[in-house]
Amino acid sequence: MSSPCRASSGWFLVGAIATLFLVACEPVDHPPLRVLAASSLQPLVTSDPVEADTQISVGASSVLAMQLIAGARADVVLLADPRWMDELEAEGVIVSEARVEVARNRLVLAVPLNGASVIGDDAPAGRVAIAEPRNVPLGRYTMEALQSLGWWTSLEDRFVLASDAKAVLALVESGEVDAGIVYASDASRSQRVEVVRTFDAALHRPIRCEAAWISDREESRRFIERLQGPAGRAMVEAVGFELPLKSDGGSGHE
Repeated sequence: MSSPCRASSGWFLVGAIATLFLVACEPVDHPPLRVLAASSLQPLVTSDPVEADTQISVGASSVLAMQLIAGARADVVLLADPRWMDELEAEGVIVSEARVEVARNRLVLAVPLNGASVIGDDAPAGRVAIAEPRNVPLGRYTMEALQSLGWWTSLEDRFVLASDAKAVLALVESGEVDAGIVYASDASRSQRVEVVRTFDAALHRPIRCEAAWISDREESRRFIERLQGPAGRAMVEAVGFELPLKSDGGSGHE
């Protein structure tokens, strides 16, 4: 005859095994898809009908790239300058096959709506907002364009530096500056600025926006594939960007 203690132990063991079996059979929740996006590329993420839950972090391309190099975890990254993707590839954060060009952009000179228009071929008057030119892609492209025009030296003491593309646009929208050099995509979605000049694309390096998957999650690859598909390309144009020149969306890395 079994003792009460032995019987209780037996039933406890059966119950524990049954509980473990039920837990093992329950579906495992997938963690959200972690996406890092340059501030100018946020619409490409938020407008994309992603299948999985998405956790989005936005900032300057330089900051995001350095975070990844320092060990930050992410599944997908979108940057506004291929040079920062080059850095990620050199550091082993991404592989070349993971990179694709998803959009192109243009530089425009914008002024506050109903503000003093700066029209024509002359350099803008007053305070001019630009992105920080050493590391932020928008700032780099801006410096290249202004140097090509011969405006950089004459404007340098009137620049108001901003941390990223979104911050430049905010300065113009608020009227804190007389003008600002922003991406055409950002200006096209703003109701508070007026574009008074579109800079010739020959004045600077092509503004190529790239995406890359970092993790081996299937959702990461599907995210990139959707951006390259017909619906994704239509969305790219709908939010103010231009399509990559190559029909296959390849990046043609520099």
